[in-house]
Amino acid sequence: MQRVSRASAVASLPSPPAGGTPGYFTGGNPGVGQPATVPGYEWFNAVQEELLAVILRGGLTASNTDLAQVRKSLDRLFGGGVVSYSANTTLTVDDAGLVLVNASGGARSITLPAANALGGRPIQFRIVKSDNSANAVTIQRAGTDSIEGGTSVLLRYQWESLTLLSDGTGAWVVVGAGGGSRSLANPGWALLPGGLMFQWGTVSGTVGALSGGEAWVFQTAAYPLSFRNAAVFASVTPYDVLGQANERAWINAAPGQSSMSVGLSCNIAGAAMTAGYLVIGY
Repeated sequence: MQRVSRASAVASLPSPPAGGTPGYFTGGNPGVGQPATVPGYEWFNAVQEELLAVILRGGLTASNTDLAQVRKSLDRLFGGGVVSYSANTTLTVDDAGLVLVNASGGARSITLPAANALGGRPIQFRIVKSDNSANAVTIQRAGTDSIEGGTSVLLRYQWESLTLLSDGTGAWVVVGAGGGSRSLANPGWALLPGGLMFQWGTVSGTVGALSGGEAWVFQTAAYPLSFRNAAVFASVTPYDVLGQANERAWINAAPGQSSMSVGLSCNIAGAAMTAGYLVIGY
């Protein structure tokens, strides 16, 4: 949209006429001598300037050949866009809104625009990893901007998401996070908003010969998924399938990012044992 450019247009905004009471348009009523409302120059100028203010606020240049500038500006200002990418991409302010990233073909990198790309006003993206592959999506800064004080953040699980808002100068902050990834099975997991993850499953083994009245075996419990950073809590409980066999289960070492060592013991040589585990991490 652009301002009117007819030969009769003037270079400066004229003042509105004095007087008059604000009201509504009418089609008139000839039967009672009421004329239809005819808008004046001041009303057309007001509509024109209101619309142009939205366009300019979104950082666009007014154009008489682009008839979608109000919509584009609103998408920029309020994150109303929806885009999908399956390749490494540098986002622009026109992508503001929902960004779906498919990393099934390999790890993907999404670069944010400069935090000040909208003329000092905030920009918002909600970036979602849409596929269920093990490939990560890296969201990285532009230039010397920061993201939560760092240079990048990761999405690793299907439907994991981050909502990022720029400060209009040089930084991005995470204002929302979503999980949604889960597998309600055994083994299974649940990813919570913010990145905290619960994982569970079973570990089985056959104990050896008795020694001092006890037989044991050490087994590796491999989690369904690797934690992004670390496991911070773990618990293991034996199933009483033998009956009064003094079954025990314990964690043999600090849990790792993808697995942990579990000890199983009872007082029956060669017995098959099973234990359930729960591990929490981020």
